[in-house]
Amino acid sequence: MDRRRLLFTIWNWLPAFQAVAEAEHLPTASARLRLTPSALSRTITMLEDRVGRKLFARQGRALALNAHGRRLLSGMTSAHAALSASLAALSSGELEGPVYVCACGPLAQVLVVPAMRDLQMQSAKLVPYVYGYDVAEATDLVRGGQLDVVFGSVRVEASDLSTTFLGETSNGVYCGTRHPLFSSAVVRTEDVLQHPFVASCSPTDGKPNDSFLPGVDRRVDLYVHQGHVMLELCVAGHVLAVLPDFVAERHVEERTLRRLPFPTLPSSPLFATCAVSEAQQERVRSVIDRVGRALAEAVARPEAHAGNLVATPPSDRAPRPEGDDDWLKMGDDLLRHGEYAAARRAYDTAYRARRKSGSASTTDDARYALATARVLTQQGRYPDAEEACLRGLAQADAAISAALEATVSLTRCYRGDFDRARESLERARGHAVAATVRSDHDGAWALALVLRAEGNLLLETDRVHQAIAAYEKCLMTCESSGDLWEQSIALFNLGDAHAVAGDVERATQLLDDACRRKREIDDRWGQAHVHLVRARISLGREDRDSALVELSAGLQLATELADPKLTAALNNFLGETRFLLGEHGEAQRAFRFALRDAERCDARVDAVRALLGLCFVQLRRDEVTSAQGYADRAHVLATQGGTRPELARSLFALGEIAAARKRSSEAASFYRAAFETVTGG
Repeated sequence: MDRRRLLFTIWNWLPAFQAVAEAEHLPTASARLRLTPSALSRTITMLEDRVGRKLFARQGRALALNAHGRRLLSGMTSAHAALSASLAALSSGELEGPVYVCACGPLAQVLVVPAMRDLQMQSAKLVPYVYGYDVAEATDLVRGGQLDVVFGSVRVEASDLSTTFLGETSNGVYCGTRHPLFSSAVVRTEDVLQHPFVASCSPTDGKPNDSFLPGVDRRVDLYVHQGHVMLELCVAGHVLAVLPDFVAERHVEERTLRRLPFPTLPSSPLFATCAVSEAQQERVRSVIDRVGRALAEAVARPEAHAGNLVATPPSDRAPRPEGDDDWLKMGDDLLRHGEYAAARRAYDTAYRARRKSGSASTTDDARYALATARVLTQQGRYPDAEEACLRGLAQADAAISAALEATVSLTRCYRGDFDRARESLERARGHAVAATVRSDHDGAWALALVLRAEGNLLLETDRVHQAIAAYEKCLMTCESSGDLWEQSIALFNLGDAHAVAGDVERATQLLDDACRRKREIDDRWGQAHVHLVRARISLGREDRDSALVELSAGLQLATELADPKLTAALNNFLGETRFLLGEHGEAQRAFRFALRDAERCDARVDAVRALLGLCFVQLRRDEVTSAQGYADRAHVLATQGGTRPELARSLFALGEIAAARKRSSEAASFYRAAFETVTGG
């Protein structure tokens, strides 16, 4: 039987298959479709006989999808998305609604986000969500209906997907004015290979993807995810970089970059991959066309189209990292950009250089511990960060001791361990007082960190107005020290606290100031968090459209960062917003993205929130068995290392499931436990 006839034959059986596949429980699917379990079982058996494959592993009335079943369900999910898109296209002449895009690699990153913003300006009803997975992972997400289209420099050969070649760009090896090769009259290939490179890499396997010569060895000192960071490091003279020629052209004309003589590098192609169905291609065709035009315009007029890769002039940058202090500065800069692995590598290089030279002191040991803990805290690895701080405390002076104890307080606060967070904070205050007496600058820096930790603890324990007072003192201290990054953090924290307090006007003003400061220092990670809080404010005003736009902007900024904890937080709130709008399919998609990223970096609080989001989506669909699975997983994680609010929410979810099953005494027990967890009773 050919495929068309087979599809016509099994068409009426597919809704039954989908209901059973989603519930993995015959009675639940039976109630949903109002069919008897035996009738459903017969339908599944007929479907399996006709397709010639078993689709489930059976255990009594419980059925678990096998690999064949998962493949069929994935195809149905994609088909539903395509059908929905076709209906939307028939009812409206413009592109509207959410579109899910992935930009894989530096070339796609520099073109896709500006193209999405252009499309959004043309159609206010379009809300693009941009992600930064690698090609293999993104391709699976297209197959599963999670992503609409993937842009990358690797052609995907698959019969079930459609791949379009959009064009290509040439590449070169570049150096900045402070690099020794910039002024060399004669530069040979071997001269280039003697110097270190910065390379872009895949967010999952860490392999370089910057179009260098295959099979040729080179020294790579730093791997980064963001193209603009690679450009900045090259312009500053730190390292060599392989850059698209259209990106580097303006800097060559300004004589801040030099294209070095080197064998011709492979060009970087750009492909778009989407589902093979005609309806799905229609949905994303305008997106693909816009990105293709962006590439053509960039290659044709490079000086006018460098995308979002803009480097800071070299006069404002640190000198070449010949000494360990320079590598420390580079690490701080990379941390601010959200390049955590590269920042850790820079800190490690500085520390090793100190120890190798014999000049390392106990203060250097403590500084290294603090730098490491800052990276780990940003990654959501709170137990590891706390361990690093405790190691450094034995060698630290008063200022660094205050910073280390403040960091411990922050990590404990994030984990919901408020009593121990308060203990660390008290010790941090004592060290900060001693540091203030001994040194104005270090004392002010330490005091700012302590006040930030104090504000966070107060905010997490519902003492909002006291938190605002602490953040205001922190901002004043940061302004006196001249630390722009800490100032931007203090402004953001103060705005966040005012938003929690309900003072929306003041919160908005502070967040605007924070975002302005973060743009000045190119802190994209911080800007993404500003958009997240703005989305929360918009949702509080019941302006859900604005909330979705803010979340879209946050995800666009997060695309290059390869920070799974940040994208998990954004997707969790996106899921909550979609859920409130009654868009349960879109909510489920966002929560799945959040769970994927949270599990990748072991961010347990974010994983709990994603699991609970999926639980409540399934409850709304009367899929109680599936909801139970998510709630059980959330409760285990929350018990192991979540915060008190997440533990309470997981208990509440278990109560809701018990209530849905008409187990009133069990539900009451869970509700009581949730209340006691929140109140500490």
